[in-house]
Amino acid sequence: MDEIESQPGRKKFKGVVKHTLSLPSRERISCKLLCDCVLSKVPGPDKSSNLYKTYTLQRRLRQQYFRLIQHDPDNRLRYTYNFNCCPVGFDVAPKTRFCSQPQLCPWCHVRRWLLPAYKALHAVPKSMRESHALVVWRRGVLNVKAPPFFASNYGPHQWCNSLVTVQLGFSWPYLEANAAPNAVVHYHIGMQIVPKSCDVYAALNRRAVSPALSIARTSKATTKNIFKLMAHVTSLPWLSLYDEQNFQFFAKTVKTKKLKSSRLLRITPYRERNIDGNHHPAISEE
Repeated sequence: MDEIESQPGRKKFKGVVKHTLSLPSRERISCKLLCDCVLSKVPGPDKSSNLYKTYTLQRRLRQQYFRLIQHDPDNRLRYTYNFNCCPVGFDVAPKTRFCSQPQLCPWCHVRRWLLPAYKALHAVPKSMRESHALVVWRRGVLNVKAPPFFASNYGPHQWCNSLVTVQLGFSWPYLEANAAPNAVVHYHIGMQIVPKSCDVYAALNRRAVSPALSIARTSKATTKNIFKLMAHVTSLPWLSLYDEQNFQFFAKTVKTKKLKSSRLLRITPYRERNIDGNHHPAISEE
């Protein structure tokens, strides 16, 4: 933020909380998710310099909020709270309140979406998980007004006889070459634990699924593989979101009446099964 405050012709921006970050005494799930799923796309001098990358991402996020404050000074206080959202995963001082904008904030993206998704997948008992396959998929859908979720009563969970299914849907600037200005894509992301015998490519890419899903799978749903495939399917170019050319998307999303973040994350949780195949009540936190 020093470079923002010192730019010629700009008044010093008051209200900046300068967070001091340090690595936790033992690795947290949220830290691992941040490093694998968010920071892996942030350039830095050293792949292991996750603190550097976190400060870089925070500075760029704050620059976008600074533009918004200049553009809409009447809501300065609200934006300042969002501006000071507390980074996730590390020991932080001082602690500040969360913005709860997982579509725009990498910290709340981990808190509100990735961490519950991980917990839902990991809620399956280890012996069961490691005897099943892990599959993830993703598609980008243009020109729709709402996230293109599959129905909960007939969709990938039933098609694949899945133990647990996570669906995540949200909009993002369409960054492909030759894209129209301010074009928006709706990402639809899924994570499932399915029987090894399941032909997921046939089960998921049906005629009605358009555009087709991009699919990756691994034969065992180990903890290591959950992190690996979550990173594969959820990583986004966060720094690009904070480019000035994407300011209109950022501003519109902030100003839009908040859609509760949990409505953009749909989890069909693991349920223990009786010997007759019936389900017990869910044991997931969701």
